[in-house]
Amino acid sequence: LEIEELAWINIPDQERAGNPVNIHVAVGEEKHELQGEVTRIESELEEMSRFARVIVTLPASNIPDELKAKVIPGLFVDVSIISKELEQVSMLPNTSLRDDSVLWVVEDDKLHIVEPNIIYKSDNIIVIRDLKHGAQIITSDLNIVTEGMSVRVADEEI
Repeated sequence: LEIEELAWINIPDQERAGNPVNIHVAVGEEKHELQGEVTRIESELEEMSRFARVIVTLPASNIPDELKAKVIPGLFVDVSIISKELEQVSMLPNTSLRDDSVLWVVEDDKLHIVEPNIIYKSDNIIVIRDLKHGAQIITSDLNIVTEGMSVRVADEEI
């Protein structure tokens, strides 16, 4: 995981369990989803990628009998880490960001330059808090932009 993503990970201790995970295993043509848990994070970052290594445990009791001989340590799998559910957030393509930090929002046929409260950002998406429900985000490129300038929203049927 990237360092910024570690904030979403619970490391188990006396007060809380580690994040649940869905482990997607493909053995030949067979695909299975198994449940495990985050058990720790390695103390050093990967030297080349600078990513943190998250250790996940898959209890033997969560592996169906017919898979036990096929699911062995070191097998490559895809893992989805389940984190806390967020409320009152919006997910937008990260191409919505202008100058990597602001949104162009339309309200009452006027363009407003808004600095969003970004709580998560990846290569593809941003998750922001406190965006007004139903807000219209300008994703088209505009040559000249000024706060409060009049804009016309294209008809959705076009």
